Amino acid sequence: PYMKMRCQSWCWCFMICWSLVVGFLYANLTSSWSFLLYPSLIGDPVEFIELPTNKVNTSKKTDLWVQPQRNTLVRNYAFFDDRDDRPSIVLNSMKDDHNRLYPQLQLKIVYNFSIYLCVPVRVWKKSGDYDPHKHNGQSHEYVTYLLRTTGPIHSVSPVYVSLTTDTNCLRGLSENIPVLPHQYKKMLRFGVCLHQPVFNITDPQVLVDWIAIHISLGAEIVFVYLEKKFISEDITNPLNSFVKSGILELIDWSIGIDTYNYGQTAVINDCIYRSLHRVEYLAMYDIDEILVPRKHMTWSGMIQEIK
Repeated sequence: PYMKMRCQSWCWCFMICWSLVVGFLYANLTSSWSFLLYPSLIGDPVEFIELPTNKVNTSKKTDLWVQPQRNTLVRNYAFFDDRDDRPSIVLNSMKDDHNRLYPQLQLKIVYNFSIYLCVPVRVWKKSGDYDPHKHNGQSHEYVTYLLRTTGPIHSVSPVYVSLTTDTNCLRGLSENIPVLPHQYKKMLRFGVCLHQPVFNITDPQVLVDWIAIHISLGAEIVFVYLEKKFISEDITNPLNSFVKSGILELIDWSIGIDTYNYGQTAVINDCIYRSLHRVEYLAMYDIDEILVPRKHMTWSGMIQEIK
């Protein structure tokens, strides 16, 4: 019996030690294998940061725009686009077009599992050209550049990204740029976007009526961009009830550079991507325009007939 008990004790000790060794090897090997399978994944602590708020009374310009290079601005949030089999990160940018060459930038993409990718980000689309002979001799120096990652990335939305000119994404990183939510609790049917920043309105009733009419037509979300330095609280306070109800998002644009209509094309880009996973149908136009159905009281009835 004594020998039997001793054997059992040794067996238990051996099993416990073996479990610890296997657990240790598994933890190390899996991390090594993941590095071998994905050589561009590098461990890094994830810093969770808040998204830029849409309240009007927030921000300094530096909170809203990142400057990775001289005379180059990038909006301080990014979009995850997974509409095809090659997901990408999209960034909205404005650049002084005296020099037509856009800087060669890299994007550090940080995910939720303490890993990141370092991939090139390049010009995808451009809108506008600097021409001192246009606009009655008044040139608009900054034009819109839509940037997009060119290398393969993962099919899940990252936490944030950073811009740099370093090909290894180790030095000269910009501040962290959050990625806007990729999924929402509910897909809305109709949204509407004021397709240029508000900067010349003196009567708040114009905005109130425009928003109210669209709600009556069936809009479930309305996006309004503000060039804040031209907009007082007398204009925004009457909109608070719409904001509190969740149907209106007031977005502080505050670009403050020489560009056409305060970056109208960039606003259009922003609203399209902001609505991408949020609304089924998006209307975009000016404050003196409304899409009015001829035979129906709402957009829903109009769309039903078109279908």
